[in-house]
Amino acid sequence: MLVLGHTNPDCDSLAGSISLSAFLTKRDGKTVTPIMQGEPNAEGLFLLEQAGLACPEIRTSIAGEEVWIIDYSDFNQAPKDAHEKQCIQSFVALTANSQATLVVYEGSH
Repeated sequence: MLVLGHTNPDCDSLAGSISLSAFLTKRDGKTVTPIMQGEPNAEGLFLLEQAGLACPEIRTSIAGEEVWIIDYSDFNQAPKDAHEKQCIQSFVALTANSQATLVVYEGSH
C-alpha cells in the first residue's frame, strides 16, 4: 500500500504522507510506504532533515497499487495512471473548517 501527496511535495504533503503511512502500518499491521510524485521543495527538505527522516521514494506510476492520497482532492494532481486504479482512498487532513474528510474513489476515473 502507498500513501502520496500532490505533485509538488511541500511540508504538509510530506508530513501527511509519512505520518499517515506510519499510522496505517501500525493500525493494519502491514507495510504502508510513503512516496512522492516529485522532488520536495526546500522547506520539505528542511523538515525531513530536522526530523531525521529519509526522503520518500519518487514515483510517478501507481497502476496496480492500493493507494491513499493525502493533502489534495483535485484528481488532476494524482499520477497520470491513477485512472487505472480500482480504488483510491483520499484523506484530506485540513479543510476550511478544520475538519478531516475521507473520500473513496472507486472504479475508473
